[in-house]
Amino acid sequence: MRMSGSGSGSRNPTGGDTGRAPRVDFHHNFLTLPYALEDMLAAARGYRLGITLAHQNLAQLPRHLEESIAANARSKLYFTMSPADAKRLVRHVEPRLSEHDLANLGRFHAATRLVVGGEEAPAFTLRTEKLPAPVPGRAAQIRRELRRRAPTPTPTPPDPTAPPPPADPRRTAR
Repeated sequence: MRMSGSGSGSRNPTGGDTGRAPRVDFHHNFLTLPYALEDMLAAARGYRLGITLAHQNLAQLPRHLEESIAANARSKLYFTMSPADAKRLVRHVEPRLSEHDLANLGRFHAATRLVVGGEEAPAFTLRTEKLPAPVPGRAAQIRRELRRRAPTPTPTPPDPTAPPPPADPRRTAR
């Protein structure tokens, strides 16, 4: 799995960090926008909006999207990957890490290259923590809380000044 963060670009026009950072797993499967994702990534970087994009392998991405992520998502975190993906991604972590390093990361290990203070820091490896055991009943509790907080839909009253809708020709043609 590869996760890429965007948002370490130029200063926010309003000054400072936006404090917003959406996380999108398998973004290539369901993220549909009225404009190209590449344009969104470039704009997000300019506004210092951090976006985490996660996917399993490079074959899931069109080449132009892969290149846009490489250019605009400057901080990168990599878990173990195929040798083919390591061959294409090693350019982001050289000279500190090799293709072999990327393709042979151990369990709970990752490779990263961060942008710190607006500059790319040298790549390094790290050890992640194992996920804690699930809390029994937590999922049901979260669903109940979300239902409680959800607004109650209220129907919009019809506009008395609006013209009547046109007749449906499928219903009147008999």
